[in-house]
Order: sequence, then structure tokens, then C-alpha cells
Amino acid sequence: MNAPLLLLLYTSALAVLVAVLRRERVLVWLLAGIGAGLAALLVFAIRLDEAGGILGIPFKLSGTWTIVGRSLVLGESNQSAVGFVYLLAAFLFAGGYVARPGRLFYAAGLVVVGLVAASLMVVPFLYAAVLLECMAIVAVLILSPPEVAGFHAPMRMVVLYTLGMIALLIAGRQADVLGAGAAPADGARTATALAMLGFAMLLAVPPFHIWFPSSAGQSHPYALAFVILISQAGALFLVFRFVDAYAWLREDAELFAGVRWVAIAMAGFAALWAMAQRSLARTAAYAMLADTAVILLAFSSMTPGGYQLALGLSGARVISLSVWALGASVLRNAGAGDTSDELAGIGYQAPLATATVLVGLFSLAGFPLTAGFPGRWAVMAGGGSAALVVVGTLAAVSLAAVRWTSTVFRTPRELTLPGSSALERFLLGAGIALCLLLGLFPQLLYPWVVDALSGLTGLAGG
Repeated sequence: MNAPLLLLLYTSALAVLVAVLRRERVLVWLLAGIGAGLAALLVFAIRLDEAGGILGIPFKLSGTWTIVGRSLVLGESNQSAVGFVYLLAAFLFAGGYVARPGRLFYAAGLVVVGLVAASLMVVPFLYAAVLLECMAIVAVLILSPPEVAGFHAPMRMVVLYTLGMIALLIAGRQADVLGAGAAPADGARTATALAMLGFAMLLAVPPFHIWFPSSAGQSHPYALAFVILISQAGALFLVFRFVDAYAWLREDAELFAGVRWVAIAMAGFAALWAMAQRSLARTAAYAMLADTAVILLAFSSMTPGGYQLALGLSGARVISLSVWALGASVLRNAGAGDTSDELAGIGYQAPLATATVLVGLFSLAGFPLTAGFPGRWAVMAGGGSAALVVVGTLAAVSLAAVRWTSTVFRTPRELTLPGSSALERFLLGAGIALCLLLGLFPQLLYPWVVDALSGLTGLAGG
């Protein structure tokens, strides 16, 4: 029996079951959340290629499944990363009942998670770009469900992922010709440029970020957060696998200097646009871009510690963005709107949901005592231009969050919102508590997130 095949069959069967039962909100919520959590536990705990038995029946679970000349491999190099993706999905599904992002959220979300997991297991690893392209196509159902007509912004994501896939496949072909060791300068330069272009599209580096703010204007906040977090996790892990595979790429100082300059420009752009927004969702989208810039700054350090810090930051933003999205979803479902005029004074009518939105936004900014701060503090400790950029983005996005704080506590407008349920209050309060807890005790999060790097020997060993 093959573990990758078993995992994907399990995910597919769960997605079909959830799709059939999509009108049963409670049952679907439990199936998706618990099902994804069980998949994560199995991935973390599974013992591959070892003889065992159940009820006296011997069996051996193989870590490799070969199909059409390609293989899906689950092993020490990617087990933590695959488990992280399923655990991330379980965490996000847990808030879905309160957020109510759409009837297709769970079924399409499970398919998206399965495709991202497959992208982490596929060999040769460059075919991950094809699977991420398929993921983008399915993600359209989450960002723009059938009940929403005339909304085409998510298709921009599909177009950009398609172009990024083409660039990465060409870059990978040239990189394979060059080999894993030392490479000729001209050939390596071409492959590097194409790879950077492809990854810029997948990571939504400006000007390839256009699907972020355009989707933020109309997609459900929680659906948007889910797609951003899952897709960006898949893209980031692909970056690590690509760099880990080729020594000449890991040792290219000019490449990492280029990444640093791109991150600096991206941070400045995102921070300025975050301050200029009158839409809460667009503010969060640009705050997310600024956070990606900080991750790229950590990655550009060209050290194992920097790579680990980049993964840790990506784990922290899962908490920050999901907490923001939960609060924003509760406000949206209650009819509060998204613009500054619509949200003026909302803090008096829905104080807990408003507090959740603000804590999530401040955490995305990296404000002290929130989940986003410890990673930024570590980047700042390195000094130099990275420290200045982190301080600048932290101040700019925090200023945007302060402006929204002023907006939501203006003179209240006449608006009556429905009362919140006990589950809603519990999840909102838990989100706030989690953001603050991880700000004070980052050791609860960072060690097991950065463990995903341990299987990549080229990066882990420097």
C-alpha cells in the first residue's frame, strides 16, 4: 500500500462526502475540520517502509507511489511540510462554521489542500508548479462561488499561476541540464532569472499581486484568507525545494541580493498602499504583501537561520490573517460592510468582532505583543537595511491599523446587528487570546513550524 495514494484518496473521498452533504452545515464543518486534522496527525505519526500489522494482518506502507512516469514521495524530506498543510487546513476549517464563507468552501478547500500536498510530494519537484496551477483553478470556486455573479477577479490568479508555471518549468529544464553542482555563469543566469520570475508570480510580488486587492474587494474575507494562506504556503515550500536542489543556486550571492532588493521595494509599496486604503479587506491584503516582503528579507540572509525564520514568519501569519478574517467575516455576515464609512462606529455594536479584526490586523503588521512581532524582532536583530525596512513596514501598517481603530470607534451610526452565538464569542475570544499568547511565547509555534526545513539537507546544513 502506498502512503501518498492513500492520503490523496482519503482527501478526495472526504471532499466528495462534504460536497454531497454541503447543505448540512454542522456535519460538513465537523467532517472537514476533523478529517483534515486526522490527516495531519497520520502524516506526522506514520512510519513508512516498515513492516507492521493490524489485527494479525501484516502490511507495509510504502512512501512512494509511481504513476505515468512520475512519483509522489512521502518521506523525511517533506513529511513535516505535508503535515503542516493539513494542519493549517484543519485550523482554518475550525472557524468556517462561524465565518460562513460559502457552501463550496469545505469541498473545494479539501481539493485545494490535496493538490498542495501533492505538489510537496511530486518528483521531479518542478511538476509542483503544474499542481499549484490546478490548485489555483479550484480556488476560483472558493473566491467566487456560484451564488456570486459577475465577479472575475480570481481568474487573474489563474492567469498568473499559469504564467508562473510556464516560467518555472522552463527554468527547471535548464537547471536540470546544468546539474546540481557548479554551473556555467550564462546558463545559470538564465535559469535563475526565469525561476525568479515564476516565483514572483506565485508569491504575488508586485506587479503580480493584482489578484490580492481585486479579490479582497468582493470575495468573502475568510475564503480569501484560506486561499492566500494555502496557496502561499505551497509556493513558499516550492521555493525552498528549488533552492535546496541546486548548489549553484544556493551559493549565488547576486541572486539573494536581488531577492533582498525586491523585498525592500515590495515592503515600501505594500506599506504605502495599506495606509491609503478605505477598504478593510484591501488593507489586510496589502498588510499580507508587506508580511511576504519580511519573509523574503529573512530568506535573503542566505543562512540556515534565515530560512528557518522565514518559515516561522509564515506560520505566524497563519494566526494573524485567520484571526483578522474571522472577525471581518462576522462583521460582514451581520451586514456591517467593508468600507470606512460602513464600519464607522461598528466597535460599539460588535465590540468582540471588532477587537478580533484589530488584533489580527496589528498582528499582521508585527506590532509588539502579537504573534507577528517575534519573527520581525529576529529580522531586526540582524541590523542593516533589513532592520530599517522591518521597522518602516511595522510602523506604516500599524498606522493603518490605528486609523481603522479610530474609524470603528467614531460616533456610532444607526445600525442594529444580530446577537452573536456562544460558539461565535468563544472562537473570537480564542483568536484574540492566541494572537497575544504567541506574541508572548513564540516558542509554542516556531520550533515545530521550522521543522519542515529539516528534510531539506542543502538548506538546513547551510
